[in-house]
Order: sequence, then C-alpha cells, then structure tokens
Amino acid sequence: MKNLLCLSSIVLFLSSCAEHNLPCTSDPQLWKQKVTREIHFGKRICDTDDKTGVQFFDVKESRCPKDVECIQAGKVVVTLHVIEDEKMLSSFEISDQEPVKEIEVRGELYIFNLLKVEPYPEHVNPVKLSKYRIQLEITPKD
Repeated sequence: MKNLLCLSSIVLFLSSCAEHNLPCTSDPQLWKQKVTREIHFGKRICDTDDKTGVQFFDVKESRCPKDVECIQAGKVVVTLHVIEDEKMLSSFEISDQEPVKEIEVRGELYIFNLLKVEPYPEHVNPVKLSKYRIQLEITPKD
C-alpha cells in the first residue's frame, strides 16, 4: 500500500510538470502591443522570440445554466499561468465578475482583460473542460 501511495504521488508530480511542456501557438505581437486572442483550455500562446506565454490552465464554473432559472447568476473563474522556458513565472485567476487584472511579466506590467468564456453551461449537458475557450485581451501598461 505504501509503495502504491508513493508511486501515485510520483505520477501526479510528473503529470503536473508536463502540463507546462505543451507546444505554444506562436504570437509575434503577444507582449509588444494590445492583442485579443482566443485560447482553448489547456493550450497556450507564446511570444515568438522568447517563448514567454500564457496558458489557459483551469476553469471553475458556477454560472447559472442557460436553461435554468436561478436566484444568483453565478460566475466563472479562469486560472492562467504565465510561462517562460517551460517554467511557471506566475499564476492568477480572473473571472467574469472581475475580468481585469494587472500582472507583471518579465519586469513589465500588463493588463489582462477576460472578454468571454465559452461555451455557456447548460443544465442537461455539462461542459467538458476540453470544450472551454476564452477570449483574452492583453495590453502593455504604459
């Protein structure tokens, strides 16, 4: 039992390390000017030159399904990782309730604005994580 626990801990550790070892969608404008990009769950976009990028890492969904009448609207929270050379520089959450965050990347400040999270949940068909995509605006702060 003890060996099984150790083995499962090692597998969990290695899988968490591999999450950042994903191919990047190259974006030559990523940190140079205001950009709006769509990022699918688990994917990342990276600067073409230095490979510093943003990964859509997690989503916590509590929005009221569109086919249900709710007392509260709920919210959706997205976790983003800033990654450089396969190492996580920072991690932060952004939501539809608080869609704007100021984040430092390599000594420079950027404004991250979560514009959209899709698909919207339905009561009868829960959304699989792999189906989520976000629209994110990244602006260098002058």
